[in-house]
Amino acid sequence: MGKNIVLIMAHCDDEVFFSARILQEIALGNELFCVYITNCHHKFTDPKIRLKESYNALAYLGVARANIFPIGIHNNFPDGQSFRYIDSIFSTVQAALTKIRMDEILTLAWEGGHVDHDVAHLIARALANSSSRNIKLWEFSAYHAYRCKKPWYHTMALLSSPPASSPIRERRLTLWQGIHCFAVVRFFKSQWQTWLGLGLGCLVELVLFRRERSRLLPKEFSLKPPHPGSLLYEQRFKKSYEEFFEGVSLFCQTRL
Repeated sequence: MGKNIVLIMAHCDDEVFFSARILQEIALGNELFCVYITNCHHKFTDPKIRLKESYNALAYLGVARANIFPIGIHNNFPDGQSFRYIDSIFSTVQAALTKIRMDEILTLAWEGGHVDHDVAHLIARALANSSSRNIKLWEFSAYHAYRCKKPWYHTMALLSSPPASSPIRERRLTLWQGIHCFAVVRFFKSQWQTWLGLGLGCLVELVLFRRERSRLLPKEFSLKPPHPGSLLYEQRFKKSYEEFFEGVSLFCQTRL
């Protein structure tokens, strides 16, 4: 009997960062359930267009449409402001998944790249903690600015120094697997400007280095900045960590 794997994502196009693991889990006969926590309203892009792109990308990866939960779009949880709605988002996600017997949860890394990514991380942790079962929780990097000079950033590179507390798991991909994973980018035409910046880093990780990196997370969590120095969302999106902390601290005290 296969496992039930839940992906907690922030936006329609985050699938790229999980593509290698999605393909692996499908090949193993496991069932994937994908959750998006924001309305994906980025600049002038219609969220319905973004959701259609994600439906197509996930179909390419082998995920059934019935297993896709765009709760952020259906409930209009604002892109870039999810930390202000974290309690409502968690309750909605929990209700949507109530009939699913979760075995593992995959989510975005706690890395300070985007506030919505870090909120997705907290939601995933709270989901795992709320279960009486021993659910494995994995994180995957999207992007962060640790030890980078502006305007540069790392892509798909998990933090490997404190406060990261557990080892990175690296899985080798074949060249075909790497190309197959990177090809997911082509579905997100509405986000072409974003992928002009992120695409090269993903190409290097998936096709040149041919690797998937993830981290199995311990249950213990301390709410503090993901790394020393300026966070990428502070630089690029003008959201301060202090503002983020104020929005999520009570949730973390009660749920984590």
